[in-house]
Amino acid sequence: MKSLRGMSCALIAVALILCIQQMGLAADTDALVVTESGNVGIGTPNPGSKLHINSTTDGIFGLWLSRSNVSADHNSWVIWNMDGTYGNDFEIYQYPLDGNPTCFQRFEIQDNGNTILVPQGGNVGIGTTTPEYKLDVAGYVRASGWNGSLSVLGDIRAGNSDIYFTKVDHYHSGIGNTPGHAAIENAANYGALMILGRAGTSNGRYVRLWDYLQVNGSMDITGNVGIGTAAPQYKLDVAGAIRADQLILPQPIYPEYVFEEDYDLKPLEEVEAYIREHKHLPDIPPAKQVMEQGLSVSDMMVKQMQKIEELTLYMIDLKKSNESLVKENKRLSEASELAKQANKKFEERLARLETTLAIK
Repeated sequence: MKSLRGMSCALIAVALILCIQQMGLAADTDALVVTESGNVGIGTPNPGSKLHINSTTDGIFGLWLSRSNVSADHNSWVIWNMDGTYGNDFEIYQYPLDGNPTCFQRFEIQDNGNTILVPQGGNVGIGTTTPEYKLDVAGYVRASGWNGSLSVLGDIRAGNSDIYFTKVDHYHSGIGNTPGHAAIENAANYGALMILGRAGTSNGRYVRLWDYLQVNGSMDITGNVGIGTAAPQYKLDVAGAIRADQLILPQPIYPEYVFEEDYDLKPLEEVEAYIREHKHLPDIPPAKQVMEQGLSVSDMMVKQMQKIEELTLYMIDLKKSNESLVKENKRLSEASELAKQANKKFEERLARLETTLAIK
């Protein structure tokens, strides 16, 4: 086995010597060395591997494998471990004889760890032999870093969206089988974040946040907003309690008309009769209606203000009536006092008369 291995090394050495001589290189001991262990060295007297190629001259390639058929349309060659002008890289090129850069193919692994793949006019596939995009990955892609999971300078997808997320079947980003996608836009008449439903229904357009949403600025919502409910029926539908430090409700109508001279203020007798019959105040919805249909806070505030103003008018009338009674009571009290004084004088005169008659 050793003899065959040695013979193989000898044949390889002879072939390399012939190649070196044909290339015009000096076939000295440093040009080609075959050690007893079977290592072959080119440009080094001490090869450390089965084939060890060393070049110490700038611009001279360590290993260059090329196709030299000048009649062909293109040359393909491999350059490995270069120095000087080209750098210290592993590169695979396909370059035309006419120097047309549109046909230039390049794969390069640089000494700093970077990998460069430059296919002119073609696509790159990872996990697929039929890539349809510049980079077509059949599988998961992960991007991570301390300053963000994904950093993009420019467009990810050519088209209307700067960033476009979807699945191949165009499902699973909507609701059920409703197609949908998420797009981060920078276009006229659109916002920075758009959630689009391809089916054109409002049910397919929503954002789901598992934690919380923080908005630094204004928010413009065209449809209904539901908090605690998935089917909001109003502009803001909250299934639960609401706490607010201040609530401002604009009102086009305010019940100051109650204080107009021609306002029809019902007598208290009529109000009493209405309450006895209907069990609620006039112009106020009954309890059954409120329980079934809810209550408009804005309308109720107007109605309550109307009743407060009516109550104020009733109190003013009551005050006037009370003042009239006070005056009448004072007049009667004064008349009673005068009657008492007259009666006292009459009794005194009667007593004197009786005394006079008794003496006689």
